Amino acid sequence: MPTRNDEYLLYQILIGVWPLRADTASAELCERLKNYMLKAAREATQSTSWANKNLEYETALISFVDSVLDPAANQEFISDFLTFQRRIASIGMMNSLSQTLIKLMSPGVPDIYQGNELSEFSLVDPDNRRPSIMRCDKNSCANYCLSGFRAKCQKNGRPNCKRFRY
Repeated sequence: MPTRNDEYLLYQILIGVWPLRADTASAELCERLKNYMLKAAREATQSTSWANKNLEYETALISFVDSVLDPAANQEFISDFLTFQRRIASIGMMNSLSQTLIKLMSPGVPDIYQGNELSEFSLVDPDNRRPSIMRCDKNSCANYCLSGFRAKCQKNGRPNCKRFRY
């Protein structure tokens, strides 16, 4: 069984990386989460570490991640989780659009890098080392909204900059 901190971290990470409109975790997401949790536990050096690996703890941690994400064994948790996650995701999308509006409509050059136009649900190492996929996923509401929102702002131009002067 993982420590309370590791369990809490898993729940936080699930909220952040859960794919929009998904009812279950894909095999790829399960693998990504297991790799991330193992790395996080080793770097925390509480129950295991890179120098002194506790294989018993690491095996229990991986098994816990698997059990949490197993829809057959954990349907009640997944149902409750999805209700909460979808609420948080919609609030997060509105925050993202609000920040993008401010960024695009403020004076100066918007700080948007190639690849940042689309939603990205990557974690840190080793997850962020996956190959980049530069395509717009039309099934993703956030990607569709953000791309359309950005195009609309660019088409309509920026407001008169005098409004932003003190």
